[in-house]
Amino acid sequence: MWKNLFSDKVNFLISQYFRENEVCEIRLRRDKPLMVKSFGNFCEIIDVERRFPYICTSQDIERVIITASKNSVYAVSEQISKGFICFDGGIRIGICGEGVVNNKEITAIKNISSLTIRVPHQIFGLTERLGTEWLNFENTLIISPPAAGKTTLLREMCRVLSNCSYNIALIDERGEISGSSNGQTYLDVGKCTDVICYTEKNAVYENIIRSMSPDIIVTDEIYGEREMDNLYEANRCGIKICATIHAGGMEDLERKTYYSKIINCFKKFIVLSKVPCVGTISKIFKCEGVC
Repeated sequence: MWKNLFSDKVNFLISQYFRENEVCEIRLRRDKPLMVKSFGNFCEIIDVERRFPYICTSQDIERVIITASKNSVYAVSEQISKGFICFDGGIRIGICGEGVVNNKEITAIKNISSLTIRVPHQIFGLTERLGTEWLNFENTLIISPPAAGKTTLLREMCRVLSNCSYNIALIDERGEISGSSNGQTYLDVGKCTDVICYTEKNAVYENIIRSMSPDIIVTDEIYGEREMDNLYEANRCGIKICATIHAGGMEDLERKTYYSKIINCFKKFIVLSKVPCVGTISKIFKCEGVC
């Protein structure tokens, strides 16, 4: 689906390097070379006619924004103010530009100068590396630096748990786990999964517990003490938690002010690394908390 965002020329140039399903990330920076990442490092895209790097223009960036917003930038203005736009198939487009600040909050981004397009990939069978014991599920936290495969692993864990008849509440704030668009999920997250997406996470925890009675809550990229309090309260109600967090390892996690709440809530920790390749499980361990 990412091809819909670009002109025929840009699609042709990228196709000289990668098949459509090999593209993981595309970076557009105004007046700078187009960069594309597959399952390794970024590659600078060359304009084969001119034999020079393809230089991104304001028109390239504008086309992506207009297409992703389905010709209504106003309709996605709230997303843009948070620095991203969601597109079909779970594609997330990160945005940089000039922030418009009102009452110390960013209310808009203008003069957009760069975009990061993240293309999700569903990889079945990832949980085989966890053995079978994990299906007797305990609160689990995936610890990972950015772009190390945490969302891909989380999606597969969600799918497997759901197909084992756990009722899953998937809080998918940016739609990239389920690939949701217009009420349809384009990625397989399991037969017993209920998805709530494109909603600020901390606004939905209480309602989803009361209305859907899940066995497990699945959510990506927990951030801040407020969200940790919501997860802690959900766990107190008897609901298990499967989540991810940005960190390089336990040492980085210890620097977070809400570290003690994380340790007290989660029982199992899976640490991911980019070495020797994206998605490498570098460590799995348990930590007995109080929940």
